[in-house]
Formats: sequence, C-alpha cells, structure tokens
Amino acid sequence: MYKKMKDYIDNQETLEDRIYFIIIVVGTLVMLASTIVTIAERLTAFSSLATIIGAVFMLTLLYVSVWLKRPGPCKVILVYFINLVVIPINYFSCGGMNSGMPLYLLIGLFLIVPILRGATRITAFAICLVVDCAMVAVSYFMMDSTPSIADIPTNILTKLSEEAQTIDVVFSLILTATFIFFVTSMMLRAYQRERDSRVTLLTQMAEQSLHDELTQLYNRRYLFSHLEKIDIFSKKFFIAEFDLDHFKVANDTYGHLFGDHVLETIATEIMNALDQKKDELAARYGGEEFVIIFQAKSPEDAYKRCDKFRKTVESLQWNETNTPITISGGLIHCSDFTEITPMMARVDQMLIKAKKEGGNKIVSNFLD
Repeated sequence: MYKKMKDYIDNQETLEDRIYFIIIVVGTLVMLASTIVTIAERLTAFSSLATIIGAVFMLTLLYVSVWLKRPGPCKVILVYFINLVVIPINYFSCGGMNSGMPLYLLIGLFLIVPILRGATRITAFAICLVVDCAMVAVSYFMMDSTPSIADIPTNILTKLSEEAQTIDVVFSLILTATFIFFVTSMMLRAYQRERDSRVTLLTQMAEQSLHDELTQLYNRRYLFSHLEKIDIFSKKFFIAEFDLDHFKVANDTYGHLFGDHVLETIATEIMNALDQKKDELAARYGGEEFVIIFQAKSPEDAYKRCDKFRKTVESLQWNETNTPITISGGLIHCSDFTEITPMMARVDQMLIKAKKEGGNKIVSNFLD
C-alpha cells in the first residue's frame, strides 16, 4: 500500500500536486492520531467525533482527487475545510488557547503556501488568518467572562485542567512536529525529484542541440565552437571534409530509408576511426558532408589515414545495391592557417576539387 501510494505521488505531473497528496495523506494520519489523543485525554465526545469526521472527509477528498485526476478544486476545499471547519471545532472543544491548539493554527496556515498559488493563496491566507485571530479573541473573552464553562449547555467550550493542558500541549507538539517533519521531508524529496528531472531534461536538450539527430555526430555549431577551444593551428592537427559521391542519386533510387542507413553507417565508421582522447572530433557538416578534426605525426600520415578511411567506405557492402558507395575528401594542415574561416574555406575547396576530378579520392593542400 505504501509503495503504491508513493509511486502514485511520484508520478504526479507537477510539484504542487505531489505536495498536495503528501499533505492529505500525512494530514489524515495526524487526524487519526489526534482522535486517539482526545480519547486518551477524556475530552468531549464532540471533539473526538470532529477529528474522525475530518479524517474521513480527507480520505474522501483523496479518493475524489484520484478519481477526477484533477486535484485543483480539491486543494482549495482542503485548505478551507481544515482552517475553517476542523481547526475551529477542535480549537473550542479542546481548550482553545489553554491547550496545544495554537500549534494547529500555525499548521493550518502553513498548508496554504505549498498547496495553493497566486491570488487564491493570498486570499485563502488572509481569510484563514482573520478567522484564527477572531477565534483567539472570542475564546479569550468567553473564557474570561464565563465562571464555569461546564454551565454552557452545549458543552462545546472546554476548559482543561493544568495537567490536561500540559499533556495536550506535549501531544500537540509531538503531532505537529511529526507532521511538519514528514511533510517537509517529503516536500524536499519531491522538489529534489523535480529538480533532478529538469536537470536531466536540460542536459538532454543541451546534448541534442549539439548533436545531429540522425548520425549522433556533433553538428556544425558545435564544430566551430570546438575549433575555438582547442589549439587548432598547431602542427599536430589536420582537418578533412568528406562528401558522399552521387548520394542524391542513390537516395532517390533506393529511398530515403536507405539514404539514412548509409549516413548512419558512414558516421559509425568515422567514429571508429577517431581517437577522442586526442581532441579528435567528427561532425555532420551538411546533408551528406562530414568534417573530422584529427592528429597525425606528418602530412603524409594524415593523408594515409584519410585514404584508408576512403577505402574502408568503398569496401562496405549494401544489401540494397551492388554498386559501392564512395566518398571524396579534402584535406588540409591546420598549421598553414591563422584563422578558422579561411581554413574551412580551403578544405571545402579541396573537397570540390576532388569531386571535379571524378570523386572517390582525397585531395590535400600539401600533397600533389
């Protein structure tokens, strides 16, 4: 039962709804405990009946909230029912200011803040505060002017003995402190879950904003951001730009699903060829264009690495066609440049040259 209730509360869409269900469950338990206390203190049957009715009403409200799946109206009912019905009845029947009831007045006002919002919260707080002040004033004047409370026929106003007052204050302190402890603990837990959920969502959104959705490679925006962060113009870095040869024809002939499969496969091969520990990175630069940043000991080694990747792509087998998918590539040595924009323009020129020369080859700015 506890696990089901916990799971139900955790699955609520908003933090306010979670707090509402936490309060109504804990509040019901506190009312049942309060009933036991009133019976143990041998107060009036009216006060015990009032707490029982309050607990039953809250359970009913809980059921209605679950059934309607819209706890909004029930939140307002709960706040006013506790502050204007349950607390006033128990206030006068359990000793008023000469008991532990002032603690419950604070609890009633405390509940308004996490359950309601906006103008509804302010209005409820003002109304309930006025009612509480009125109850304190009424009980003061009635206790002061009434020689014997027992003479009141309805026996609603109850005057406790000093011993009973002490016991009531102690039990009220225990109940209210327990209520505040559990409610605030569960509220903080609910808030932590809400915050963790939002942090996770923001992290996912941040990751999605940096990656290409289809290939899961970095996108063009992150590529340029990364270029600005690293020492790209050092001798160890090279940049290659690849483009699939005749991709549009294959895409139109065999369908977009086949085209997506090709792009995903090429992206996987690119990632397998990189060493991310050395600040090597791959990005989808355009439709069927990819850019990789990698390190090599020499221009010759860089060219060999790119040509090896070209041959790997050429050797891939595709179920949809016997015609091999090939790539063309432009390659530059980053140390030949001092600015990013001219550098990227140059590698693009090398790629265009490779395409014009028939494709399926690597053209660089440092090797003939």
